Amino acid sequence: MSEHTPVLGTRVCTLPEFLEDGVSGISLPMRLNEVGDWWGPGYDFRGGTDYAEYFRDEVERLATEAIEPLAAYMRQPYIGSRD
Repeated sequence: MSEHTPVLGTRVCTLPEFLEDGVSGISLPMRLNEVGDWWGPGYDFRGGTDYAEYFRDEVERLATEAIEPLAAYMRQPYIGSRD
């Protein structure tokens, strides 16, 4: 959490050695396929309404998932100097 700013990420395209949940950021759960990529309708369907709806719902779900970890982080007292 560089400069006390929480990093929000998922296991998709985030290297676990850089984002450790609760230590260097907040890792949000994502459904992954068998090779560890984001599970979704597939890139071939990006222009369709089903893909848009699925993507919108995932963004909403992630935002909802982020509320409690962010609230817990904000309740922590600041520790450090303000030089």
